[in-house]
Amino acid sequence: MAKIVQTNVESYYFVNPANAAILTSSSQGKTNAMALAWHATCSRDPLQYGVLHS
Repeated sequence: MAKIVQTNVESYYFVNPANAAILTSSSQGKTNAMALAWHATCSRDPLQYGVLHS
């Protein structure tokens, strides 16, 4: 029997192609944000998104 695979292509193109992303965080009432140039979708199922900062 043939296996049917369905992929949500819209979510893939939401982040690709992209030049920059904004990473935000919040802790103890303080909010921070930074621009990221190195980011990519690592996996679709389960959804994993990778970022690089230094």
